[in-house]
Amino acid sequence: MLSHASRFKAIGSTFTSIGRDQINITPPDPASSVFSILKPHVALTALYNSSAREAEHASTCLPDTREKVLENILEWTMGDDKRPICWLRGPAGSGKSTVAHTIAEQCHQRDELAATFFFSRGKGDRSDIGKLLPTLAFQLAQRMPSIRPLLLEALADESTLSQTLGDRFLNLIVKPLRAIEESKHPMIIIIDGLDECAVQDAIVTLIKFLGETNLSHRLPVRFLLTSRPETQIRDAFRLHVTQSTVFPLALEDFAAHNDIRIYLQSRLSDTRNRRDLLMRDVPIPWPSKTHLEMLVHQSEGLFIYVSTLLKFVDDGLGLPQEKLERVLKIYTGVDSLYTQVISEARHYPHFDRVLGSLMYLERPLSINQLAQLLQLQAAHIQQAMQGCHSILTVPDNNDDSIRPYHASLRDFLTDHQRAQHHFLSPVEYHALISAQCLELITMGFKNNITRGGEPMSYACEAWHHHCCILLSNEDCTFDKFNFCLRHLQDVMKVIDLQWLKYWIYEGLMNGKGLIIKKKSEHYDFRLSGNAKRLQRKVQQLWEIVHDWEKVCDYKQYINIKLIGCMLHYYMYVTVFHSC
Repeated sequence: MLSHASRFKAIGSTFTSIGRDQINITPPDPASSVFSILKPHVALTALYNSSAREAEHASTCLPDTREKVLENILEWTMGDDKRPICWLRGPAGSGKSTVAHTIAEQCHQRDELAATFFFSRGKGDRSDIGKLLPTLAFQLAQRMPSIRPLLLEALADESTLSQTLGDRFLNLIVKPLRAIEESKHPMIIIIDGLDECAVQDAIVTLIKFLGETNLSHRLPVRFLLTSRPETQIRDAFRLHVTQSTVFPLALEDFAAHNDIRIYLQSRLSDTRNRRDLLMRDVPIPWPSKTHLEMLVHQSEGLFIYVSTLLKFVDDGLGLPQEKLERVLKIYTGVDSLYTQVISEARHYPHFDRVLGSLMYLERPLSINQLAQLLQLQAAHIQQAMQGCHSILTVPDNNDDSIRPYHASLRDFLTDHQRAQHHFLSPVEYHALISAQCLELITMGFKNNITRGGEPMSYACEAWHHHCCILLSNEDCTFDKFNFCLRHLQDVMKVIDLQWLKYWIYEGLMNGKGLIIKKKSEHYDFRLSGNAKRLQRKVQQLWEIVHDWEKVCDYKQYINIKLIGCMLHYYMYVTVFHSC
């Protein structure tokens, strides 16, 4: 069939021979093809109206609040202002995501919302820059059917989704959109929380391409971007985006105290009505005008303070009126509120162990998985976080993960000057997690567990991450180092070649880039292009070990040398030369 044909292209088409000289060519459905190709690379949880964000209580602004800033952005979306990029910046907890969510909802109601992506630090796909452009392209294909053939043509090249960020931006976003005629009211793309992306260098690159693209080729869409005013992001806008291209808005320029007053009054009145049986003796209005003004002052204009306060007061673990009285006695700002919540919650067993692990895990684990890693029961995890429902999302389902409501909690707990005696030391908890990972691996080897699920995969992949951060920290002591070293020695005692290959396959390589060929009861793992990634990981740990040799005494030097040589020998010589 088609043996003598030349110079034609039918991507994804179906060929049906119906006679000696007749062939039917059925073209692919561009919609189904585009969506099926993109879907594995899409983070649907990052959409503004995703169930994941709903579970975190993402919402629109309360009526009669944030009116001025919303008015400014909505006027910009209408197209009268020719600048195609709006950058809304503001400090942590100032309500940027709520404003962006409100704009998304209003644009959706006007049928002018093209796509959204809400970054969220430490939440898997939602902090992954690699998911951003496929997710935007997926939504654009839903909203604009005319670009589907162009996307399909771009995706016909299998390398498209693994190209550089600039090439992906060009092929998945710019080229398809150029084929669309600009309307009177352009469509809006919203990217929230640029500072919460895991790779900040990539965000700088993205800002650069947005600035250059909109300067040379005006697109039929506008971009609303939000972030904290981090130096790297500010520099990227200053260096790569002209004043004629960006409409900057600083959230701190819009007074928030009156908005906070309205919000507090509304939500606390709801609490008073719902908890009437417990609050019958509390005078109305509650809180009093004086107390309401005190709360507004203590908020320092930060909505994260207000949302944390409301969850704390109404978490079901005490009388709302008594909890509010305690809040009124503390100093201003969200740090004081975090301190209050943690002080009252840390009496639960395993509190520090669980909270510290949550703050320093490389990626989120479900409650069941975290329990297995920490060698606790799921009930212990739930109990430990019992008093933290105002600062953490603690799901009832143990197959879901515990996450901070806001990134500012992690910032607080990992800053010694701010958290003081609530500080969670990176040395302490990276040592703990490293040891727990290595213990889990050792038990797996001893018990011949070839598929340990996500906890085993996490342990195999992340022990290196935690060890490197621990050993690189200037506060790491010999005791902490030897603590991890002993666990690493235990692993090497029980490991053999076949287990090592599984370890690399399951963990360090994360199952990607390997050719797997089954041989009877064993697996032959051949490392392909991603072997360089493994080499870099091992080399990084190897270099840290060498640095430690310079400051250790002879006995410690022998121990380090032993482990270093075993790592080097097994992973470089045995694995790479025997596969």
